[in-house]
This record gives sequence, C-alpha cells and structure tokens, in this order.
Amino acid sequence: MSTRAKGTTSYVAPEPQTPQEIRNVVLVGPGGAGKTTVMEHLVAARVTGYRPHLGEHERSVALGAASVVSNGTVINLLDTPGYPDFVGDLRAGLRGADAAIFVVSAADGIDGATALLWQECAAVGMPRAVAVTKLDAARSDYDVTIDECQRVFGDAQAIYLPVYGADKKVLGAMGLLSEKVFDVSSGERVTRDPSATEAAEIAERRSALIEAIIEESEDDTLLDRYLSGEQIEFDTIVADLKTAVARGAFFPIIPVSPSTAGIEEVYELIETAFPDPTMHALPTITTPSGGELAAMSCDPAGPLVAEVIRTTSDPYVGRTSLVRVFSGTLRSDEVVHVSGHLETFVGREIEGHPGHDNDERVGHLSGPLFDESAPKKRAIAGDIVVVTKLAAAETSDTLSSKDRPALVEPWVLPEPLLPIAIKASSSADEDKLASALQRVASEDVTMRLEHNAETKQVVIWTMGQAHVEELTNRLRSATASRSTSSPSGRRCGRPSSASATSRAAWSSRAGATGSMPSSRSRSSHSPAARVSSSSTRSSVGRCRATSSPRWRRACSTSWRRVSSPATPSSTSGSPCMTARPTRSTPRTWPSRLPPRSRSRRPRTPPRWRSWSRSTR
Repeated sequence: MSTRAKGTTSYVAPEPQTPQEIRNVVLVGPGGAGKTTVMEHLVAARVTGYRPHLGEHERSVALGAASVVSNGTVINLLDTPGYPDFVGDLRAGLRGADAAIFVVSAADGIDGATALLWQECAAVGMPRAVAVTKLDAARSDYDVTIDECQRVFGDAQAIYLPVYGADKKVLGAMGLLSEKVFDVSSGERVTRDPSATEAAEIAERRSALIEAIIEESEDDTLLDRYLSGEQIEFDTIVADLKTAVARGAFFPIIPVSPSTAGIEEVYELIETAFPDPTMHALPTITTPSGGELAAMSCDPAGPLVAEVIRTTSDPYVGRTSLVRVFSGTLRSDEVVHVSGHLETFVGREIEGHPGHDNDERVGHLSGPLFDESAPKKRAIAGDIVVVTKLAAAETSDTLSSKDRPALVEPWVLPEPLLPIAIKASSSADEDKLASALQRVASEDVTMRLEHNAETKQVVIWTMGQAHVEELTNRLRSATASRSTSSPSGRRCGRPSSASATSRAAWSSRAGATGSMPSSRSRSSHSPAARVSSSSTRSSVGRCRATSSPRWRRACSTSWRRVSSPATPSSTSGSPCMTARPTRSTPRTWPSRLPPRSRSRRPRTPPRWRSWSRSTR
C-alpha cells in the first residue's frame, strides 16, 4: 500500500483575476498507466512541502483535483479513474476540463476504451496531448508507442525524445524544436547542447515534426517556403504549434518519467499551448423548466452559472462539492439556486435522483489539493473550487443566481447494467442503510436505486463488479455502527450476519447437531434447529461417552430426523448453551446397548464430538 506524506502547510489556494490566467486540464487513460503518479509529481513540482506517494498506487475509484500556480498561470488538474466501472467520474472530469492529457504506458500500449475516448474528445474538438510513461520498464519502447499513437490517434507527433542512461533509466529529454537537451542526471534540470549522436537523432526527426506543424498553420505560404529551403524562425513555428494544439488539430507526444524528466515539459505545454476557458464552448444552458436563456460566455461579470462535478460526504465536514464555474463569480455566504432535473434528460423518473429546486447559502470556498484544501474568497468564471455546506446539491446539479435560475445539461450518463440486492444486516441498521443509500445516490449519478415491489428487495444498479465492491464498502462503513454478532451467538458457534458463507455453514451445522439459535436470531434460521433441548442434551451426553460401532450406527441412522420441526422444551436456561456439550456434562456410560426399537429417537452424529472438543 502506498503512503503519501503530509506537510503541505505552504499551500495557498490560487486566486486568478481573469479567465485568461486559468488552464483546466484532465488526465485520462487506461488503468495502471500512471495518471495519479504523473499528477502528484506535477503538484510536487509547484507546491513546496508536498511529497508524492511512495510505492505502487491502489486503483483510483474517484475523481481527484488539485489547483496549482505555474509561472503566473493557475492550473486546475483533474485525475480520473482508468477502470471502466468508474466511467461516471471520467466523464465528470471531462466536463470540468478544457483540455486533456492522455497518459499511455510505453510497456502496455493503448486499449480499446482509450481509443473510443479519444474519438469522443475529437467529436467535441477538445485539445489533446499524449504523455508516455513507464519508459524504464523492461518491455517498453518509445518509438513503438509513437507509431501506435499515430495509428490510433491520428496526427500525433513527438516533440521530445527521452535521454537514457544505464539500466534504461531516463535522465532527461531532447527538444526537437529547440534542439536542446534538458539533462537531470545531476539532480537538477540543466540545459545543454546535444552531443553528436543526439544532434543526429534530433535532425532525423525534426523535419517531419516541422512539416506536420506548418500544415496546420493559418499561413498557407509557410509550407511552400519551408519546402523550398527557407529557414523558418523558431518563434513562428512555436506560435503555429500553439494554434494547432488549441484548435485540436495537432497532438504533441511527451516522454514522462515522473521522478526524473518530463514534468517541466508538460507544464510548458499546458501554459503555452492549451486554451484558456474563454476559448472553450459552454455546455447547453436553459431554465429549470426547459426554456431558453440569453447567450452566455465565460465572463466573471455575467450571471452565475456553475455545475457540481463531484460530491463527497465527510462525517466531520459534511457534504462537499467540487464545482466548475462557467459564468459569473461564486462567493462565500452567497444564496444560490440549486437545480437538479436528471429525469428531463434521461426521459424518465430516476429513483434516488428526484428533481429539485432549492435556494441554499454557499459555505466556505477553498482550492482543492487532493484530500486537502486551502480557503479562497471567490471563484471566477472558468475556475474550479470546493464548496461546503450545500446540503441539497448533488453531482451534476446546477448552481445559479437566485434571481435568474438556470440548468446546465449534464454530461453523458452511462446506463448501469448490473443489479445487486441490498439489505441491512439487522433491523436496527435499516434506517442507517436507507440514509446511506440516499447519500451514495446523490454522490454517484451512475448508480440507480430501485425498490422492487415484486421481490420486496432494494436493488442498486451498478456499472460492474468493481463498482459493486466500492458501493458496498461505502454502505457497509456507513451502517457498521455496532457489531452484528452477539456473545451468545459466539458461544454456540453462530457467525456474524455479515458473512453469508459462514452463516450458511452454521445453519447446516445447527440442523445436524440440533443446536438451537437464540430467540433474537431464531426467525432468520430454518425450523430444522428447533428441537427439544432436553432430548438433545441427553443424546449428546451418551454419544460422547461411547465408542461402540453399533451405537454410532444407531446415531447415524436417526440424527436426520432432527430436521423435522419440534416443539421447544420449556426447560429453562439458554437454548444455545443447552445445545452444546460442556465440561459439566455428565459422562453417562450406558449399561447396555440401546435396542433397535429406540433407534428412531433423535441422536447426534459422531462428528458432533470432534467439533465440540475443538471448540472447548
């Protein structure tokens, strides 16, 4: 398990003054490609005192956010899960961002889900870049990965090449446009001229890169001038590169080894080539009833329109919302209108997500830094901020001005296909489970809640098995206020109700041995265990006291009748304890073997003896 040191006391939430100072970037890609590792090293390079995780990361299941400042530019980074079952957080991250970095492993390549996601981003014209990770893996190959990116993604070109040292360790990067080498072998990033071998490799690849950039230039004569032998100025090529990337027509590839090289190159690309929020089209915005609104833009002075892209609940802080502001300015202690109408866009009523329109007062605002945050006064159009104390706000809800309510069309919601029935472990936890289900439904829009009238079951519809495990863990932690097992249950071998397998095993054992559950749990077990405690005690005592083969045969042929219902005896005492032999049970040796006519009396099988001895 990985650990990350705290100590981010120097973090101060960024306060951008204009939308042009903001860049919203989302990291996407397959699971295990290293998205979270790249993001943490990006944060560590700009936040003093922040240290990334040590060791391997666990599977990400939720959207992560961090806001940093780099050379006067406020960069909001969003880290998305790579596992397909958590596609809801992936799409929420795409809604909150204006550009995407596809993180691809040089050892594993590109999977089908990543290729489909690339096509979705291309359909909306989102600017994209590719970060190639795991360059030091044994089976990694940067050139092969570039060829695969060009085959799957289209016009993708490498603008940097990795510099390898001994044991395939990455020691820097070679800039194909700047024709410089950024060396980190000494522990610091040093810019130097390339060696003869490095210069030859740069010259071999630089021409194809420049031609691909010039083809996207708005100057139609630039390509002819270059092909005729004219030297194009470096500033002109960089300007065309920025324009091509911002328009989503050119896709740079950068080698990234988070602990050594590539982080500063990623920042340079984000700051200079990725668009600001004013260049990104706003989603469809209407009134809560579906009426039209006047055209809006990313203007801090305009009417307030924001969207909740993630909701979490904390037992101490309460509900927190990660909000992307599209228009206007969001301030603390401001009364806003909260609108949520998923049924309008899905086409039917969704249980667990009822339509609502409420006015609420905004709590504290803060800049996100993974699980930590720092206070800030306001959030202007284009910014991403954490908001507290929005009790009615759910994921995909819209925050707008109280005097001018608005509704943002939510992102594409996948349809869950795997149903799972849920029930409380005890009657005392039923209210807790109902509350936890409502809370989880408000946080996860990919989960569907259903009360089945035919089967009398509470069913949650999920995206897959991993989604099921995550939801059940959250529900279990929300309802596990006390232990479901009792002392008497432990004495008679009954497991806790949280383990279905052991409970089934105990039920079969109870039917075989004639042990009787306590009165609190009797209704949850078969009547097969309801036998006379006095007859069981006597048969157990005799069965433990003899080793006669004939006696054992008599027991083995008659114990099956214990499964028939019987009237409980009026004998006082704990039923569980009377069903279990103890050290105080008299060792009664029979004077003679029982006649065959008595073989129909309930007997206990020989296996009771070994079980009882092992538990004494």
